Amino acid sequence: MNSSVDTSVSDNTGTHYKNRYTYLYLPRTKATPAVPEVKDAQGNITTPGVPAKADSGVGAFFRLGGYSDEEQTQTTNQSGFYPAKHISDEGGDGAASVYEKAAGPDASTSHGILLACDGRILVKAAERMYVESGAFHQKTNGTHNLHSTEELKIASDKQMTFETAVGQEIHLNAGGAGGTAKFVKNSSDDTETINGNKFTLTTGTTRLLHRGAKELYLFGGSLSVNLAGSFGFTLGVDLTIKVGLFFAINASGSFTVSAFSLSFTQWSFAATYYSVNMYTGKVEVKGVDQSVTAAETETVAARASSTAVEADTVATRARSNAVTAETGGVKSMIAFWENKIANANTM
Repeated sequence: MNSSVDTSVSDNTGTHYKNRYTYLYLPRTKATPAVPEVKDAQGNITTPGVPAKADSGVGAFFRLGGYSDEEQTQTTNQSGFYPAKHISDEGGDGAASVYEKAAGPDASTSHGILLACDGRILVKAAERMYVESGAFHQKTNGTHNLHSTEELKIASDKQMTFETAVGQEIHLNAGGAGGTAKFVKNSSDDTETINGNKFTLTTGTTRLLHRGAKELYLFGGSLSVNLAGSFGFTLGVDLTIKVGLFFAINASGSFTVSAFSLSFTQWSFAATYYSVNMYTGKVEVKGVDQSVTAAETETVAARASSTAVEADTVATRARSNAVTAETGGVKSMIAFWENKIANANTM
């Protein structure tokens, strides 16, 4: 034990040191004094001498108060006393400010606690443990494990950042490595960027339950590749408007089930003029007259078709079909439709 002045001792109050610091210091290897050599009467060395041996670094050091004289003399062994982050923050290895600010920002008034050793530090509290600091930095030169037998909460009043070295992954496992528990994310916005692009890789099933309107505005190219089965069910209005060149290749079988179909016993459509400009994307229809009466609904079982590869390249093509299917038979309005088209062309 070392202190700069004498101590004042009072009964039942512990030890009161009237100085700025006190410490306990154990060297890694104890210093030994020099042993002189021994010679006989003829001057021959009978016992060789042993040079003095100084302390070899810090074994254990515990200091209370301001920086000590022992710290001041260890300018070449500061890493044995202080963490690497403190050394770099205060000017680097060997700088006087490293030990001058070891107790706090003011070398003349700051008091601190320094604990260092070349072995292990074990702290155990059977009940609670509270740690509070103005700022905190922790570095582990090895594996760092944080484990709680109860609920674990990590909270911050500011931004939180999780970062690894280049090429190293981040794993979030809910329910162990096998992912047997639910992973819940609650946020106002979710941005996932990989090399400047948003990318999602899913190797299992994706299910989305959306109750409400859904809007998608796409102002760029769109590519969709489906190498497996696809099933779609729409119970409501489905409106698609395509302005531009549409090219489709179907190289597999297709299966269509219509749970509801709508047929019309009377339907007419007349257009005195229509034009399509594929360069400007402009479609004009003038003099339109359409009427629908006596609508009826019915159920159709299933329709299956298989097509090889079909590709059409046509400047402009307009096609209109109206087919009505019933369980008891087939009702055709083709003749009625052709009559209406012929009347429209003569207008």
